[in-house]
Amino acid sequence: MVRSFFAVLLLLTAAGGASGADKKFPFPVPPFDDSRTVVDMSWMNEKPAGKHGFVTVKDGHFVDGAGKRLRFFATNLCFGAPFPEHADAERVARRMAKLGINCVRFHHMDCHYAPRGIWNKNYKDKQHIDPDQLDKLDYMIYQLKLNGIYADINLHVSRTLGPNDGFPVVSKERAHRYNKALDNFEPRMIELQKKYAHDLLTHTNPYTKTRYVDEPSVAIVEMNNENSLINHALGNRLEPMPDYYGKQLDAMWRDWIKKKYKSTAELRKVWDEVDMPLGPQMLANGDFTRGTEGWSLEIHTPGQAEMKSIPGGPDGRPCFHAKITKPGSVSWSFQFHQVGLDFANGQPYTVTFRAKADKPRTIRVNARLDHAPWTNIGLNQPVKLDKKWKTFTYVFTAKKAAKDGNRLGFSLLNKPSEYWFADVRLQKGGFIGLDKNCSIEKGNITRPLARTSDGMWRDYLAFLIELEKRYTLGMYSYLKGELGLHANVVDTQATYGGLAGVLRESRLDFLDVHAYWQHPRFPGRPWDPNNWFIPNTSMVRAPGKDTLTRLAQFRYAGKPYTVSEYNHPAPNDYAAECVPMLASFAALQDWDGIFLFTYSNGSGKWDQKKISGYFNIDTNPTKIMLMAIGAAMFRRGDVSPAQSEIRLTVPRSQVVPHLLECKTDLSRAWQEAGVERTDAIRRRLSIAFTGLPGAIHAGPVSPVYALLDAFVGIASMPIQLVKGTPAEPEKRFVSDTGEIDWDLREKGAELYSVNSPVTKAAVGFIGGRAVNLGGLRVAVRPTRNNFAVVALTAVDGKPVEKSDRLLLVAISNVENTGMVWDEKRTTVLRRWGKEPTIAEGIQGVVSLACNGRRARVFALDPAGKRKADVPATIEADKLIFHMDPRHETLWYEIAFEAE
Repeated sequence: MVRSFFAVLLLLTAAGGASGADKKFPFPVPPFDDSRTVVDMSWMNEKPAGKHGFVTVKDGHFVDGAGKRLRFFATNLCFGAPFPEHADAERVARRMAKLGINCVRFHHMDCHYAPRGIWNKNYKDKQHIDPDQLDKLDYMIYQLKLNGIYADINLHVSRTLGPNDGFPVVSKERAHRYNKALDNFEPRMIELQKKYAHDLLTHTNPYTKTRYVDEPSVAIVEMNNENSLINHALGNRLEPMPDYYGKQLDAMWRDWIKKKYKSTAELRKVWDEVDMPLGPQMLANGDFTRGTEGWSLEIHTPGQAEMKSIPGGPDGRPCFHAKITKPGSVSWSFQFHQVGLDFANGQPYTVTFRAKADKPRTIRVNARLDHAPWTNIGLNQPVKLDKKWKTFTYVFTAKKAAKDGNRLGFSLLNKPSEYWFADVRLQKGGFIGLDKNCSIEKGNITRPLARTSDGMWRDYLAFLIELEKRYTLGMYSYLKGELGLHANVVDTQATYGGLAGVLRESRLDFLDVHAYWQHPRFPGRPWDPNNWFIPNTSMVRAPGKDTLTRLAQFRYAGKPYTVSEYNHPAPNDYAAECVPMLASFAALQDWDGIFLFTYSNGSGKWDQKKISGYFNIDTNPTKIMLMAIGAAMFRRGDVSPAQSEIRLTVPRSQVVPHLLECKTDLSRAWQEAGVERTDAIRRRLSIAFTGLPGAIHAGPVSPVYALLDAFVGIASMPIQLVKGTPAEPEKRFVSDTGEIDWDLREKGAELYSVNSPVTKAAVGFIGGRAVNLGGLRVAVRPTRNNFAVVALTAVDGKPVEKSDRLLLVAISNVENTGMVWDEKRTTVLRRWGKEPTIAEGIQGVVSLACNGRRARVFALDPAGKRKADVPATIEADKLIFHMDPRHETLWYEIAFEAE
């Protein structure tokens, strides 16, 4: 006899050692499973993909050839994964269909030579496609098509054109890795992008019998990935490019200037901002003659370094010497600076110093507040050092400085390295404008490598926006016009470029973005498996600082919107929140595609039974077990779109001023209009631009960077936009549909819940408490961190209380056998463990509204097959049963008896 719901709740909350409650058990997901079980969502895919014709856009959304709305519940295949053996392709495609996937993004396949990439290793260049790899790709796309799965083909992601292709070596620094930014303007590089597009997309797939330009199952083609001249410029990353590229960009810049200004005199009226004599030295002991007196030295553990004043500087004077012997855990582990400085806002300051390094290194000199929030106040300049002493001078205008509360400092590279500094000077005054030796007539104006006058930067940003537009529309015209491509085309992610990125992508077929909650951080060498960490916290506790509400701010009105990369990477104690939060939020916002990154990175080991890396979901139970729930929420439409919308209307003339003031941060524009990020939990967000199409002209900075145009509300829940910060932060956010409730009112019991008629989910800290979601009530025994996800969906699409077949998923943390965390649970370094994956059990009681109908409850195996009956009873027209780790399952099937 099962006790009443509340009696069981009391028992679970009070019990400290109920039998089996703390049990962990193996639960590896089968990598090739395509069995027809209750968790099978392949019925959602119309087969073959593209059966009715090409995917097009109608009323701002994707539709299939029959005009039916299409939402993509999707994933990625990366590096070598797009090229499986034929037998593996068949099995992977069927398994993806079972998971509810209906689109696959082919990503990073242009990075390597075969077998990890598409390039023919018999050639030294990266311009010849390997025929065997192409055959494998063709067969993979063919198998996906047969299983009702569309393709998203990426063109330039990670190919790096170098000496073997007739280009100089790109800096080893990450600024131009994969030719980023360079490929937006270098003419021959653009032509080689077109050649690759031609060779790949006009090739006939021997299995589908169509060229990719004519293939209905190819829904999307992406021209580029995470790539923007604007982003590079605002991040001071256009400086380190080789002269071969720099001279070309300078020439284009000069041509743009000559078209706008008739003379240098006219230009100087806009660019020359101030010319003030230099004042006295503001730093104490800038020559290091008194050791390091006056300087604050920062060495953050576990980093190790020696910092001191030594003889041997230029002209025989002392210098500051820093020798880093062990990297720290954050990128800013090694700094030295002077604090308590008084900067006058709006005034110019000149920084001069001499420096060198043991080998070519890039450091940063910056001026910022010396207290929280530590924001920059006008100077954040990368500086390239080498073995020779050099003198560096930078002039900046102080902005948002605090009285006697600022610092000037140097941030050193977080890796073993050695530096010398001498003669550091900070003086009020200086010249900000066009170099006095440069003019239009002499033809010697070069791009600004450091922040100079606002007038110059307004023009420079406008120039880069036009350059991006020329590249984007040129490639688009080639693909759609010359090649005759039917697929929907995007350039790159709209977040790359801020408002300018949204404007750039708004000219194409749809907009796309990426986001990761707690992407692993590598404070030293990028992707160093011996030096990385994550904060390891739950997004449920961070509304307004989360990934999803930020993404909502970039949606453009009237165009489809996709998230082609998203994940809460492994390892993470709260990774199970990823799929239900993403799927339900995307449905609320009425987006058009969500792509988990990534199904596989292509190690060739398809049959692993462990979590195989940060991003791979194919064998990660915290993602795979919730795919059916996600597909139901998003693709089937179990979670309703918000009934109201806030639209931000931005005058085109304000794009450049906004970039100048806020860089790529779009939140500022929304906040100026009185809209907080958390408003996206209540209603849909979108952006629109005003003004006639054409070139964007730099103009004066306006105090308001974005204007609210219009919104549509419903009588029962009017939209209220209030500027300013409320006295007490809000702690509960409910969608205008009432289906999503993000609740932080009780500390330690934070909850994100979904309560639709057909699918329900409790995501968050539900251990030791009961959650009521209408037809579903669940009580969970306290766990190690009290975090769990319990989700329920009606397989037949009926309301839960009328459904004949339900799927319930109950999951917390899953790890590999022998995975070893550090003491803070912020990294496992290389200690990922081995097969199989081990799940933390959840003990609890479930109560389902069923109108008194009897049912059988089954514990399911990792493939979703019935393996054991679970006792259940009817009490007060409710079906009640126990979840118990002794069942060794993460999901249950509830099958009601026919009346």
